[in-house]
Amino acid sequence: MVAYLDENPDFDMVAAYQDRRGEGKVLSFFKKAFYSIINKLSDVNLQKDASDFRTFRRGVAESILSLGEYHRFSKGIFAWVGYKTHFIPYTACERTAGTTKWGFRKLVNYAIDGIIGFSTRPLRLATYLGSMTAVAALIYLLIVVLQKLIVGIDVPGYATIIVLILLLGGMQLLCIGIIGEYVGRTFEQSKKRPIYLTKEKLGCDE
Repeated sequence: MVAYLDENPDFDMVAAYQDRRGEGKVLSFFKKAFYSIINKLSDVNLQKDASDFRTFRRGVAESILSLGEYHRFSKGIFAWVGYKTHFIPYTACERTAGTTKWGFRKLVNYAIDGIIGFSTRPLRLATYLGSMTAVAALIYLLIVVLQKLIVGIDVPGYATIIVLILLLGGMQLLCIGIIGEYVGRTFEQSKKRPIYLTKEKLGCDE
């Protein structure tokens, strides 16, 4: 890794990823699903099966240390700082002693931290769901009113109750979605990430 950085000054970081995994099919499936989900939800792109063991230049280290957030999802942080990274494959050997501390439950918690730390789109889901529910409620409201006026409904109060339930439910979900948008922006601001990172200064005095 160090030799590659010495020979390629355009790159700032070297990371390794597992080209072959020795775990079971179930765990491999969930790991593939995690990378697929987080790359769709997040603004950063994570290299599949990349290790946290990396070599990088001083500028990368300073950029990482400038992030003041408490819950540090390292894979996301490496991707967020945005330096040019070269990935090399490696094959993990079997352990000669001891057992792994990364069980399935701990991996799930780690995945949840990554999705929450680098994406606010789950919050936006409430906005979409509320909007669609509110529109569907209004459409069904018109259907119930027309049915009441044209055909008639045998059950007294049915139209009023259904319309109120749908309308209030849709409005509540929409309001929750709007609150979620503000919460998402507050969440992003609370992490105090820098607006931009400077890789190199040219023509400036010390």
